[in-house]
Amino acid sequence: MEKIEIKSEENEILAIIARKVSLDSIKNGMHIFTDENDVIQAGFLKREKGYKSKPHYHPLFKQPVKGYRQEVMYVIDGKVRLTIYTSKGEKVASINLAKGDLAIIYQGHRVEFIEDSLLLEIKQGPYPGLHEDKIILGEN
Repeated sequence: MEKIEIKSEENEILAIIARKVSLDSIKNGMHIFTDENDVIQAGFLKREKGYKSKPHYHPLFKQPVKGYRQEVMYVIDGKVRLTIYTSKGEKVASINLAKGDLAIIYQGHRVEFIEDSLLLEIKQGPYPGLHEDKIILGEN
């Protein structure tokens, strides 16, 4: 898997990009590619036919989550350009994402649809309502 970290000048991670991977390129087991302290944990879980995990659930957080709400985008089909910004509106990078690519976004961003595309978007909840969901950074 190709993992790309986009960082600010202060070395703060603004986004992680995971390029499309094939079944053969991942070993059996759990392979987390985010930091253990990140609010969103992402990785690959590969097991052979017949494997069963033990029934389980994940307990409630013992402390409130701090920082910006994070977002995951997975390109199901098509091509988009993801532009990454700091929370102050400073443009840091642009990267094209294609079918099978995944982005974990930690701060500001814009998505431009280069082709007709279908994305799966996953964000932290709860949803705060239309007027509190986004802070617009301006037209850059």
